[in-house]
Amino acid sequence: MVIVFEKWGVWGEVFMQINNHLAGFQRHLRVLHALSEQSIQQYQRAVEECLRWLDGKGIHDIKDITRKDLEAYLEWCFYRGNSTRTRMVKLISLQRFFRYLKYEEIIERDIASEIPRPKIYQKFAQKFTKDEVLKIFRAIDINTEKGIRDVCIFIFAAFCGMRIGEISKVRMEDVIDGKPLYINVIDSKFHSYRSVSIWKATAVFINQWYSIRLAQGANSEDPFFISFRRRGWRKFTNTPQEKPLGSAAIGLLIKAYAKKAGLRRSAVRAHMFRATHYDDLRHIKGYDDQAIAGRLGWKHTSTADRYISNRDRVSGHYPSLAAYWSEFPNIWRKNDNNGDGIAKED
Repeated sequence: MVIVFEKWGVWGEVFMQINNHLAGFQRHLRVLHALSEQSIQQYQRAVEECLRWLDGKGIHDIKDITRKDLEAYLEWCFYRGNSTRTRMVKLISLQRFFRYLKYEEIIERDIASEIPRPKIYQKFAQKFTKDEVLKIFRAIDINTEKGIRDVCIFIFAAFCGMRIGEISKVRMEDVIDGKPLYINVIDSKFHSYRSVSIWKATAVFINQWYSIRLAQGANSEDPFFISFRRRGWRKFTNTPQEKPLGSAAIGLLIKAYAKKAGLRRSAVRAHMFRATHYDDLRHIKGYDDQAIAGRLGWKHTSTADRYISNRDRVSGHYPSLAAYWSEFPNIWRKNDNNGDGIAKED
């Protein structure tokens, strides 16, 4: 895709060269590095912003850019209020771009690699408590098709640790019936494949939704999750619209149910389910760092350092996830106490 800048101050040959460099940069990231489109667009936007800023300073040719020019741009980002993490992402984008230019022999020296990355103080990923997860599930009405769909979405998020981008990409053919039931996951970050098992109590809902989709006429290549939102209307209906459910919609769904469940959280993010699942797996026998990384689709086991400060401290061990989440089958029982310690609402 060729990027067209309508506000560039210089046109002609230099303009065409810059467009070609940016288009080549996209192909380089897509083909050789196999990055996701989301990552490619993020890098692209950061490079475009920098080149626009440099153009405004009278620097039009890529070969004329110096290390001090890039440092001046990053300083401008600092004073306009960009966080340390945002500035680091922009610097990484520029370093990838200039590395590409050096790789293509467009420039002789990679000036961006000489700039040190800002220090980021690691914050541990937030997670839900076990009680909060059960409350979210209890907030779902399982007497409707939409409710069954939503339970399945939360099963994928909370009990499989799938990213919302991965949940949205699940197709009918990715659900593999068996004992246990498996979900073939297309890794949205590294473009790899992995299979995630689901225990019996949760597989009941997956199979139920699968039957509903078959009754709706879904084929093997059709999306597993579809929207119930009316087109052109901001309200839901019990009639499916045969429109794939996107990542943004799943993110909003998670926040809506967290609010309905009465969770006292300043912020709710879909990634919190992934962090919760990691913490759950630490309590399950047979799940070492390598096994957890494989289930969650991590490239390196060191990713676990972002989730907990001390991976050796575990309060108890369970033989399986089914045993750890033994309260799950009793969530929707119609009695005064449903088995998870949460009183039934009137």
